[in-house]
Parts: sequence; C-alpha cells; structure tokens
Amino acid sequence: MLEDDVRDDTLSPAEELECPLELARVEPVRHDRLELAGPQALDVGSDLGDGAAPLVPRNARRTSTTSGPTTGLSSSRYAAACGRSITTALTALSVWPLMAAPDPVQLRARFGAIYTAAITDVLDRRGLRDQTLPAELAPLRPGLRLAGPAYPVRGEPRPDPDYDVAIRKQLAMLGAVPAGHVAVYETNDSASAHLGELSVTSLKARGCAGAVIDGGCRDVDFILREDFPVFARYTTPQDCTARWELVEHGDVVATVGGVEIRLGDHVVADADGIVVVPRTLVDEVLAEAEAKAQTESEIRAAVRGGLLPLEAYERFGTF
Repeated sequence: MLEDDVRDDTLSPAEELECPLELARVEPVRHDRLELAGPQALDVGSDLGDGAAPLVPRNARRTSTTSGPTTGLSSSRYAAACGRSITTALTALSVWPLMAAPDPVQLRARFGAIYTAAITDVLDRRGLRDQTLPAELAPLRPGLRLAGPAYPVRGEPRPDPDYDVAIRKQLAMLGAVPAGHVAVYETNDSASAHLGELSVTSLKARGCAGAVIDGGCRDVDFILREDFPVFARYTTPQDCTARWELVEHGDVVATVGGVEIRLGDHVVADADGIVVVPRTLVDEVLAEAEAKAQTESEIRAAVRGGLLPLEAYERFGTF
C-alpha cells in the first residue's frame, strides 16, 4: 500500500478497486459521518441546498469519518475513493448486477406507505421540480391511493376507426399490463371514456396496482365496487372504441401534463395528487422520502410540545 499523503488524492487502480469492493460487503461503511450497512450506504447530503441538514435514514447513525474497515487506505484516500455514490462505484466495477434487486412487492408497499408530499420534496431537492401530474387528474372517490411501476399507454382520437381492429388493440394492451404495475394513459382526448368496468375487472384479477387516465372513465359505480384505484381527468358514458385508437404501449414514453412517464418509473398517488419517480432514482428517492417522513414525525411531536416553527427548522433542517 502506498504511504499516506493527504495532499495527493490520486488513486492507483488497485486503490480505486479496494474501497468500492469493500462497499459491496455487508460490513459497516463509514463515510461522511454516516454509518450504514453495505449497499444501503449513500451520500444523502450531496443534493441538499444551503442551510439544509442531511435527511438521515432511520438505519443510520452519526459517526466520525474513518478509513475503510479493512482497506488499509488512509482516511484521505478512502474518502477520495468513496466520494462517489455507491451506485456509480458498483456500476463502474460491474459488481452492481451481482447485488440482489429490491423485492417489487416490498418496494410497492413502501411507496404506498409514503405520502406524495414527502416524495415531491425529495425530488425538489434533487432539482426534479416537474414530476407531478396535473391536478385535474383525480381519484374516482376520496381516499383512493395507488403505488407501483408505470406501464405507459398512448393513443389518439381517430374518427370512425375499424371497431374490431380498435377493440382488439385495447384488449391486447389490457392483457399485457404486468401484475403490480399501474397503467398510465396518455390519450390526447377529451371526449371519450378510455377505461370501464370490464377493463378494471381484468386488471384487478391479474394483480395490477391501478390506473391513471389522462382522459375519461365510465362505469364508475361498478369500478368503485371493485375497490380498484383509478385516477382520471373526467367521467363520461361515451365509449372510446368508436372514436379513439390505441397507438402504442409498454416500453414507450407517455407524456401527461408535460411529465414523461417510462416503463418502470414509479407512480404514487394519494389525496394530494400524483407524482412520478424516475426509474433510475427509485431506491434513492424512496429511502430519502422515508427518512423525511420520519423526520417530519419528530418535528410534529416537537411542535405539539411547544417548539416554535423556526426553532424546529433550525433543529431539524427542514419543516
């Protein structure tokens, strides 16, 4: 190992490898005064604005910066090697695919337990300020929530399409939505219903997580009995099959209110609205949103106990 030289953060190839490989283990990794277990370690403070404190995950604790537990690198060299996000480090080493993927059921349940306001606050801190769908998209009844990876659907009005061709396209699409996913429709339409009772019955029977329709819905009473979460722009009894045509679905980009939705982006909806988390940031945004929700619970208790709002902000770094 090279001699410690705090003035020289240039790493040899061997040193570059040594620290990130250590990160991939389940041993605690100490960096930036946070201690986390192995692949859960991430730099939660790097995207915060001036005056804001890091949002610390609940499984983290404050600690001092030290060198890697078994790397033999000096503190300065360890910090230089570990100054990247863990995702970047592991991807560069091609060891990221060896790590277990998050369980999709648990991921959906965790997102379903987080309110959209916490998620949008985290996205705002990351500079993603336009991930919320238009407020006109509303639940069919108050209290509905949904969460899951997106399955984008695109279509457009078409006068007098071939009915058999049009309905076959729609039915094939409904059968293609994977279990646990949320069908997200870009309809480019304001006159027809693009989702009805039988469509919802099929989606629910196959374990789909809900539907977001930038368009219309019908058979509302029947859908509500199914207890299947649907958010739509409007309701109408007028069927789309004679007036609208499906263009594409699946691994495509749907655009709703200027927000691009891709296959695997995570959609979360509640009484406040609908937010879309880019698929490349799902794990990081979820962890930070959970940490923010925990911090806000602590703030809530402190304010109820008499702490003034500005004092709470100064103590917790957020409000």
